[in-house]
Amino acid sequence: MGILHHEPLQSASLSLIVPTNARGTVSVQWKVVWSEPARDGWHNSGGTFEGTSAIEIAKLLVSSAQDEVKRRVREAFHFFRPLRLACEAGEIPSGRVFCREISATGIGLFHGEFLSPQRVVLGFDVATGHEVELGVNIQWCRPLQHPWFVSYGEFAQPELACLPELQY
Repeated sequence: MGILHHEPLQSASLSLIVPTNARGTVSVQWKVVWSEPARDGWHNSGGTFEGTSAIEIAKLLVSSAQDEVKRRVREAFHFFRPLRLACEAGEIPSGRVFCREISATGIGLFHGEFLSPQRVVLGFDVATGHEVELGVNIQWCRPLQHPWFVSYGEFAQPELACLPELQY
């Protein structure tokens, strides 16, 4: 396991207190194997668990994953609706691109064609009757179940004046 910290660490055993959902915190013994400066006063260190059961490590990993899911849910809103998408290869036909979720910084998509990392323009109508077009930089795309894909894109302009108009 690796950690990022402010002070350099010597080869020693440490007790790491890690927050979890299930029990509040988990204390694990950790032996420093290496430590090196990173940047801006930060250091990276790598080490191994000592005397920690596989069950405790599994609980720690599950808890961390649950925390990440909850963090993402708090930040993104489910926003399922059809979109229009224009990209380098042309337009993806209506009914083949849908929004999954939206946040202040990006948008999750569900669509019927693979999208390579690129700049696209998404269009959709909002409750006020206006059409919104957003420039989006596709970050990743993964196959789901043939012929569908999921992807995520970051907004080209982080200030989104349209967000207050959106009906969730």
